[in-house]
Amino acid sequence: MSNFIEKCLNGEALLDDIDDFIDEWHESKGELPLYKFLGMKRSEYSLWVADAGVLPL
Repeated sequence: MSNFIEKCLNGEALLDDIDDFIDEWHESKGELPLYKFLGMKRSEYSLWVADAGVLPL
């Protein structure tokens, strides 16, 4: 299963789709933390939470 970051890099998802992936995480019963579910490192996730504008970088 591809995560959000992989799908964006492969052109299968847009950055604006992140909310859909977060909704999917909330609905899932998985044990992954959100940052791993999205395909981010903890430090990347922290940066995104602090400033969503860093996502394209």
